[in-house]
Amino acid sequence: MSELLLIVFIVGPIIYFTVWHNRPNSPWSRGYKDNRRVQSNAKAMDGNKEHDLESFLEPLQVSTSIVDRERVGPLEAFIAANEKADAEAYAEAEILRKADSEAQRKADAEDEAKIKRDLQKQREQDEQDERDENRVTNTIALMQRSLPFYCSVTEEEGSESHAGKLRWKDVLQAVKATDESNATLYFVKLLSLLDNKEYYKIGITTKSVEERFETSTQIELLEVVATFTAARYLVLFAEYHFIREFEITDELSKLPDMSGPDVKFSGSSEVVRANARGKISGFFEKLKGYEDKVVKGVVELV
Repeated sequence: MSELLLIVFIVGPIIYFTVWHNRPNSPWSRGYKDNRRVQSNAKAMDGNKEHDLESFLEPLQVSTSIVDRERVGPLEAFIAANEKADAEAYAEAEILRKADSEAQRKADAEDEAKIKRDLQKQREQDEQDERDENRVTNTIALMQRSLPFYCSVTEEEGSESHAGKLRWKDVLQAVKATDESNATLYFVKLLSLLDNKEYYKIGITTKSVEERFETSTQIELLEVVATFTAARYLVLFAEYHFIREFEITDELSKLPDMSGPDVKFSGSSEVVRANARGKISGFFEKLKGYEDKVVKGVVELV
C-alpha cells in the first residue's frame, strides 16, 4: 500500500503537469507546437534552399499576432492623435507664416512706394530749386542791366562789409519771393544830433519818409531830395547798388571833406558822398524806366 501511494505522489503531478500544459489554450502548448513547426520548416529548408523565409517564420508571426492584435488598437490611436496634433500645429504655423509673409510683403511694398514718392518729391523739389535759382540769376542780371547807371564796383555782390552783406541778403530773399509789396527808396539830407554834422543818406521805408525820421532821437530830417516807390525787390536792388556806388569808403574817408560820421547813428552805413548829390538825384529820375524794363523782362522770363 505504501508503495502505491508513493507511485501516486510521484507520477500524479507529472501526469497533471503534462495534461495542464498541453491543454488547447496553454501558451506552452502553442510554443511547443510552434517550435515543432519551426523544426519541421527548417528540415524542409534543408531539402529546398529556395524555400521562402516567410514560411520559416510563419509560426513566430502567428504566435506574436495575438499580442499585436491586443496592442495595435490603442497604439494606432495614439499615433493618429499625435499625427493629427502635428498636422494641426503645422497648419496653424503655416497660416501664421503666410500672414507674416503677407504683412512683410505689404510693409516692403509700402516702404518701396514711400521711397519712390520721396525720390519723386525730391526730384521735383530739385527741379523747382533749379528753376528758382535760374529765375533769380536771370532777374538779377536783368535788373543790373536796367539800372540807370553803370556799376563800377567789380567785386562780387554781397562780398563787402557786414552791412553790405545784410543788404544783399535782403535783395536775394525779395527776388526769390518776387516780393511786390510797395516800398519807397529815398535820398535825403539829414543832421546828426550826435556830432552835429550834415550828411546825405539813401534808404528804404514802407512808411512816408517823414514818418521814417520823426521818431528818431539821433538824426533830424533836413530835406527829402528824391524818392522812388515800386515793388520791394526792385527798390532793395536799387538801394544796394546806389549805396555801393556812392558810399564813403575807407580810402575816400581819408580825403578832406569826405569823412563819414564821427559818431555812428542808426543808418550811418547808408551815408553817401555829398558831392554826388546831383548825380544821385538825376539817377532817381530815371528809376521809372528801370522799373518798366525789369517788370517787362520778368514777365518774359516766367
